[in-house]
Amino acid sequence: MSLNLSVKRAHPMPARELPPPDPSAWDAFDQLATMVAVVTPDGQCLFVNAVLESVIGLSRRTLNTRTLFEWFREPAALMDAIAAVAGNEFSTRRFEGSLRRAVVGHAEPLPVHVIVSQTEHTHTRLLVEMIEIEQQTRLDREERAMGQAEVTKELIRNLAHEIKN
Repeated sequence: MSLNLSVKRAHPMPARELPPPDPSAWDAFDQLATMVAVVTPDGQCLFVNAVLESVIGLSRRTLNTRTLFEWFREPAALMDAIAAVAGNEFSTRRFEGSLRRAVVGHAEPLPVHVIVSQTEHTHTRLLVEMIEIEQQTRLDREERAMGQAEVTKELIRNLAHEIKN
């Protein structure tokens, strides 16, 4: 005896279609100091955090009606990265790009390091994190300075030991 537990739907849902995202699930991204967007594989913004909203200079509601591609000076790299991550070729893809801003007085594009990552719903939602390159450079510089200070300290200690002997 076999049991058939399949359920027929009046309007079958495609295998990859998910219910609409709950934006409150992404509220934690507003606590980050980096720019974050959750996008579909075609670049449509589902969520943008407060930092990205502030940097671009438009409201979250306005940004969510547009694609993320519109805000990049050269969107081809972002398109390629999103396609590769959505297609499961890579779990994460990184590149450097330039972000356009709508804020008056900021005509220059903002150089950013972009990280495109998979989410639990890889085929429908992707995470795009953007770090201002100046911020990344500053962090790298601080790490190098700390390393150099440690080496200098060790060198002075060794030199003092040699003088003592």
